[in-house]
Amino acid sequence: MKQNVIADNFTGRRRSSRGDAVYSALRKEIESGRFVAGTHLREEEIANLLGVSRTPVRDAVSRLVLEGILTVRPSRGVTVTELDQDRVVELYEALELLEGAVSEIAAIRGSRNKIPRLEQIIIHESDLLDNVGELTPLNEEFHQIIYDMADNHYLVSSLRNLSYSFNLLKGTTLADPVRAQQSHQEHVGIVSAIRQRDSEMAGRIAREHVRNARRVRIRMLFPPSSE
Repeated sequence: MKQNVIADNFTGRRRSSRGDAVYSALRKEIESGRFVAGTHLREEEIANLLGVSRTPVRDAVSRLVLEGILTVRPSRGVTVTELDQDRVVELYEALELLEGAVSEIAAIRGSRNKIPRLEQIIIHESDLLDNVGELTPLNEEFHQIIYDMADNHYLVSSLRNLSYSFNLLKGTTLADPVRAQQSHQEHVGIVSAIRQRDSEMAGRIAREHVRNARRVRIRMLFPPSSE
């Protein structure tokens, strides 16, 4: 973060709005990867960097701790949360339920005019399975369209909150060539189910999609011991 630019954004703000601004700034830095999992954050350093007092920093940190993005440890103070295997599994369990629900709703009442873009995406995916840099944003757009089709504020808000925790995980499962191909086929199945307004099939494939991603993620983050 550039101190002279960001600090200007806090000038003249009330305490509550300064706290909100610090909160947003910290989330963006974590999301961008500047503050990776395990990074030790000192209130005083953040306050100096942003040109604010420690009070709004403390307020922002408290909110992020409640959300699980930051962790307070007696010996280390505040750190960006490091997710162990159990927490990663819990994260994917929550995603599985939410992705299944939004896919079911999208199939039932989703706008038909969004289906052509979903079909375009899966066509593009088939040509990019070995290009994770281009495949990743396509994957994100694919899921965002389904969220838009579901048009359920509470489900989408929950998914957005989950996404912040997913930012704590390194890499993408699409870097695995087998997973990239598998994910593509699952996307094809989800679009087919939505096109047919088959909510049961859409939800089932979406949940399977997340479970398969979870297996790859666990293998990436916690490889079996070679001993």
